[in-house]
Parts: sequence; C-alpha cells; structure tokens
Amino acid sequence: MSRGALLTGAALFLSPAAAQEALHETLSGVAARGAEGALIARLEHCAGLSEAGRRLACFDALALDRVEPAFEGRLGSRTEPFEVTAPTLLRFESDDVIMVVYLLDEAGEVFQNLHRAGRGLGEYEIRRLGTYSLQVNASGSWRAWLTPLTGGEGAEAGDAASGVDEGEGLRDLSAP
Repeated sequence: MSRGALLTGAALFLSPAAAQEALHETLSGVAARGAEGALIARLEHCAGLSEAGRRLACFDALALDRVEPAFEGRLGSRTEPFEVTAPTLLRFESDDVIMVVYLLDEAGEVFQNLHRAGRGLGEYEIRRLGTYSLQVNASGSWRAWLTPLTGGEGAEAGDAASGVDEGEGLRDLSAP
C-alpha cells in the first residue's frame, strides 16, 4: 500500500491535527513546486478540515483529478445518453459561479435538478436503473464523472430495484 493511500484511508479516523501531522511526515522532503505544490496545498487543506466526513470527501475529490471525466464542457450543453445498470454515483464539478445540472430520463424529462453555487464538487446517487443524459448550464467549465457503486456503497439494492429515488442522494462536497 502506498503512503498516500494509507494517509487517505487514515483521514477518516484521525483528528485534523493528527491528519495534518501524518501528512507533513508523509510529504517531508517533497519540493513544493508547480503542480506538486498545488497538490500539497490541497492535501494540507483537506487534512485541516475538522469534520471527518468533510475531510474524507475532500480527499476523495482530490482522487478525481486522476480519473478522466465521463463528460466535460464549457457553458451549456447536453451529453450523449448513458445507461445506468447499477446504482451509480454522479459527481459534478464547476470551475465558476453557476452550474445547474438536469439529470434527464430517457424521455428527456427532468428526473433530478442538481446545482452548484460557486466552484466545487457535488455528487448525486442515481439509484433508479435506466437511460439518462445530462443537460448542463454553467457560467464556466465543468466536468462530470459516473462511478458504479458496489457492495456497501450507496443505496441498498432494494432501493435501486424499486425504482424509487426521492432525491436524498444529493450531497455538496467542498473542494479547495
């Protein structure tokens, strides 16, 4: 296991002070220049968050930088349809002040209205199986990722099978 993976996993259990200390030990001797310096600053920000859930969400958001988005664009656009065959986590990120994401069903009707006020990352669990697309209206650049949820992640399997989704899967994550 890499030191970074160990640190990220421990972030849930450590106090902010202990997380920051572990981070500094892990990063000792790392030259903070360019992209590396920006990453170190973001790691330090995450480690300093006091609430465990927000701290872990911040570290999770950093991991997205290493995964290609399923969709990305600037201003407004509609994505190609995509199939949800298992409960799926939709993560969306805005680089500007406004982002409204409409999760559209197969008929093009709004299934869920999602938004970001300001820069940052939000997520929504798509629990109902089917074909969807996204209509994104933003004032700047944006990205969206689709990650199938497995095992204990997300909603119970019964929720997905029933086709019921009442919107409680929406979460707003703070990213530095």
